[in-house]
Amino acid sequence: MGITQGIEPGAVLIVVRGMILAHTVPSAVLRVLAAINQDMKALLPKEDIKPEFLCYVLWAFNDSLLELVEKSTHDTRKLETSKLLNFQIPVPSLAEQDRIVAYLNQLQTKVDTMKRYREDALKELNALLPSILGKAFNGEL
Repeated sequence: MGITQGIEPGAVLIVVRGMILAHTVPSAVLRVLAAINQDMKALLPKEDIKPEFLCYVLWAFNDSLLELVEKSTHDTRKLETSKLLNFQIPVPSLAEQDRIVAYLNQLQTKVDTMKRYREDALKELNALLPSILGKAFNGEL
């Protein structure tokens, strides 16, 4: 049985229920046809808002969105749809949105590269420690 209906690529998915809302309101741009459960909402941006820009704006306003989150049953968290839809965001021109997204994508690429360098350095340091300890206990230091 295949998917007969789904959310089209370009929608912005946002978590609206769950414990992660205690500290973060995750969002992402959907890249493939998908279905979601009741813990998420799909935002379908109008023509004047690029999906990638909307996602970055939601990340930037994470703290403001967290102020809208309420405790639900069993101490879980929820972000009411009405509050989300009434949340105001800046909407610059499409050209400015493209410029902002390109700049933030560049920064994210640099951050990802730095994270890889850091992980590689930690692996090297972790591999070095047993060697140093071995030499220390064999009186070679």
